[in-house]
Amino acid sequence: MKERKKADMQNNIEKTKVKSKLKEIIMAQMENDEEIKFEEEKFSLDKVGYDSVKFVELIVEIEDTFQVAFCDEDLDLEKLLIFSELEKLLEKYVNNSDRE
Repeated sequence: MKERKKADMQNNIEKTKVKSKLKEIIMAQMENDEEIKFEEEKFSLDKVGYDSVKFVELIVEIEDTFQVAFCDEDLDLEKLLIFSELEKLLEKYVNNSDRE
């Protein structure tokens, strides 16, 4: 029981780190100091200037930072422009790379 709680706590810490680093990457790519409301449930990156080119740059930066490689099938621009969807996908890849 203790080990499961410890694993759950570790998982929550990892999720927080992933989300925090992902926000940091996005903020670094921004060309202005526009406030980004990441906590909005369906916050979309296209509201702050992300287009297909900028999205590709973001994906490359994420892959480099987290040492993951997204499958082409997972790279749905419409879906992943929503921050929470991008975060979920990244967590899936980070968690899978931790198990390897």
